[in-house]
Amino acid sequence: MVHKFAEAHHPPAHQPGQISAGPLGLMAFGMTTLMLMYVEAGWLEPGFVDVVVCYAIFFGGAAQLLAGMWEMACGRTFSATAFSSYGCFWLGFGILRVLKQQSLHDGGFAWGPSSAGFETGEALFLAQWGVMSLLYFTLTFKKPRALQFIFLTVTIAFFLLAGGHANPGSKVAQDSRVAGGYVGLLCAASAVYLSIGEMQYETYGIRWPGCTV
Repeated sequence: MVHKFAEAHHPPAHQPGQISAGPLGLMAFGMTTLMLMYVEAGWLEPGFVDVVVCYAIFFGGAAQLLAGMWEMACGRTFSATAFSSYGCFWLGFGILRVLKQQSLHDGGFAWGPSSAGFETGEALFLAQWGVMSLLYFTLTFKKPRALQFIFLTVTIAFFLLAGGHANPGSKVAQDSRVAGGYVGLLCAASAVYLSIGEMQYETYGIRWPGCTV
């Protein structure tokens, strides 16, 4: 009786061998998103995006893609697909800007912010990811509340940022972009929270609010 009472109030930590790449994928997504949202929310100047590129390629991109592959090997289809998708998003984000910077020196890759139709293309690109994130959100209703919040906020952030990039010269678009940045900060912080919460449970058996079903 005493043993059962102790287990109920102090759940045992995960047994060795039950490895999850979820915390890595969430941390990679959260930390990289935080850095970009500093710019979108207006906290830092646009030039800081060049710093984000390195993290986008290696942490948000490669690390998250690897987390997706490891989750796939464990048979977790949803997390494998989500991590791999957003990992590729960050890889594409980083590589596009590397190519753009290279074009400033040798003229090899000319498409970018100064190109005709760039704003429309970027807005549609962000809106497309908003739709995909919304579809992912509909698959989280039986998952932890923190994960639901992550997908809800990233969906809202994508749509707000899409509105902000559609017509960057207007006041409404600027406000939409800043709002998207703040919602993105909430999303990123939630991803970091869930990442630490999962490792906290694995290490100490302590459940943080919203981190378990």
